[in-house]
Amino acid sequence: MKFNSKNNVDAELYKALVDEEDQTPLKTPLVGAKKTSRISSRGSSCCCKCILITMGLFFVTGMIFMVVAYSVLNGTVKQLTVTTPHEKFPIVQMTDRELEDVKDRIELFVDELMSKNPMIDPLVVTQDEMNGFIGHSDFLRGNMFVTLKDRGMEEEYSLPTEWLPGGKGRFFVGNDHLKIDGDQVEIEMETVATHDDWFDGPLLFAQLQYLVRDNTDMLELYLTKGSFFGKKAPEDFVEERQNLLEYLNPGMDVHTILEGIEYVIIEDGKITIYPKKS
Repeated sequence: MKFNSKNNVDAELYKALVDEEDQTPLKTPLVGAKKTSRISSRGSSCCCKCILITMGLFFVTGMIFMVVAYSVLNGTVKQLTVTTPHEKFPIVQMTDRELEDVKDRIELFVDELMSKNPMIDPLVVTQDEMNGFIGHSDFLRGNMFVTLKDRGMEEEYSLPTEWLPGGKGRFFVGNDHLKIDGDQVEIEMETVATHDDWFDGPLLFAQLQYLVRDNTDMLELYLTKGSFFGKKAPEDFVEERQNLLEYLNPGMDVHTILEGIEYVIIEDGKITIYPKKS
C-alpha cells in the first residue's frame, strides 16, 4: 500500500528479505535496497505496502474518538477536552474547480488501477491539496491542519465539541501522527487535556509490522504493541500475530486497488503512489 498528500485530508502513501526458515518465506521491503532503485535513490523517502490502510485508519482516528466520547458521560468528555482552543491553523484556499480537479485526478487513478492499466502514471497528492479540502469544510476550516514529513504524517486539531454531551464551550485539542521506519508503522494520538485521573499515556497508540508473503505477494499486517484509552492490547492477541487485513471483506474493491499499487513514498509536502507495472 501507499499514500500521498500535502495540506488536506485525502492522502495516500527495497529489496525483499527472505526468511529461509519458513516454508512460505516472507519478504520485507527494505529502505535502501538496490533492487528497487527508485526507492533506494531517495534516502528521505518512505515505502511500504501497508500505508494505504494504516493511513486510512490514521485519518479516522479522530472520528473514532468522537463516537466513543458521545457514548460516555459528560464528565468523560470534560476530561478529554479543554476550554481554551488552539490558535487558528493556517487555511489553504482552493477554488471549487481546483478541488474538483484533485478529486478527478484521484478517481481516474483508482479507475485505472481497477482496470489494471499497465500505462498508468504515479499519483501525486500534495500537503496543500489535503489542507485545501480541510479549508473547504465549515467545521474543520482553521481547526485542523495536516503536515507531510519525511517518512510520516501529522494531524493537528482544535475541534469544538458543543455537539457532544457536556461539550459546550469546550474543545478537543491534540494531534496524532503516523511514522514509518522500515517495515514498522507507528500511530499515536495525544490530547492537550491530561486526563491523569482516568489513565496515563496517549488516547491511542499502535505499533504495526507489515510483511509481504513471498509466494503470493500478499500483504500481511500485524499488531506488535498497542493501547486504547490506556488499556493495552491483550498479549495473547499480539502473540497470535493475527493478520489484521483478514478483517477486510475479500470482495471489497480495496483489495484490487491495493494489489495494483507497487509502493508509496511520503516526503516533505507530498505523497506519491506508484502503480505496479505489468
